[in-house]
Amino acid sequence: MNRTLLNKVRCLLISSGLAKSFWGEALLTAAYLINRSPSVPLLGKVPEHVWSDKNVDLSSLRVFGCFAFVFQNNDKLEPRAKKCVFIGYPEGVKWYRLWLRNQTGFKVVISKDVTFNESEMPCLNNSSNKELDFQSMFNKVEGSKEDNQQGEEDSEVNQPESENSDTRIET
Repeated sequence: MNRTLLNKVRCLLISSGLAKSFWGEALLTAAYLINRSPSVPLLGKVPEHVWSDKNVDLSSLRVFGCFAFVFQNNDKLEPRAKKCVFIGYPEGVKWYRLWLRNQTGFKVVISKDVTFNESEMPCLNNSSNKELDFQSMFNKVEGSKEDNQQGEEDSEVNQPESENSDTRIET
């Protein structure tokens, strides 16, 4: 299983163009995908279905490392969404983990109100130091404007309300 996970992590990182420092996010996503894929040892059954006896919903699967736009409920004249990079799935809820740039740096946010552009991979063909070149990734999209202008306050992104879900915002 370790080789399978490592191969999927390698493929996710290469195909998304994300830096090696995202190996943990890629590992969690690889495990999530393996648990929702048919398995030969289980005679073609899906591990998640075997464990929980519930049908697996694949409609929430997205392309790792693609552009995502997370809805924010701000002032009427503020942008309705912030640009992020999709980096996986939180445990216990059908939401998404996103890598977001804000005024102070980068953070991981969890939200369900997300629109994806799966044909756009912002980290591909950028400089070797992708984490520091995050600004150019977002400016690469045609017609894009700066999300965080001077003086803009950092707003909260929609968070899971369930007590059993992962509600942390990591920095």
